[in-house]
Amino acid sequence: MVNHHALAFGDDAIASILPGIARHAAPHDSRSVDDHLGLFYALLLIGSGRYRRGERLIGGQAVRSHAVVHLLEVARRLLASEQPSVRDGLDVWRRVELEFPEFAVELDAALACPVPDAAQRLSDLGLRWFGDASRVPA
Repeated sequence: MVNHHALAFGDDAIASILPGIARHAAPHDSRSVDDHLGLFYALLLIGSGRYRRGERLIGGQAVRSHAVVHLLEVARRLLASEQPSVRDGLDVWRRVELEFPEFAVELDAALACPVPDAAQRLSDLGLRWFGDASRVPA
């Protein structure tokens, strides 16, 4: 894993450059929790609409992937991690089950549903875990 400076294979020459690569690769996200929540709900609506119009692939992608990235950013900021040392600095999808096991079970169940149901369950999950609809932009 480059972001934790551990080398799964290779030699010392490669290992010596990993810290520098990781420093330059680490993403910086200046969006607020409310921005991420707004994008989460907007992408659920956009994706559901596309799916219902017959754009099933991109609609599903918006609901199951693009929206969930924002939900995972909110989880990282608001939920207490059960294993903070395992956090991946480059990919919010990695190790969610280890950091937030109860949340991950619900998320996985929602993602296993057909797209319209997944969108509804994800919306419900967001409201249940992260607050009422007053935080959602109108």
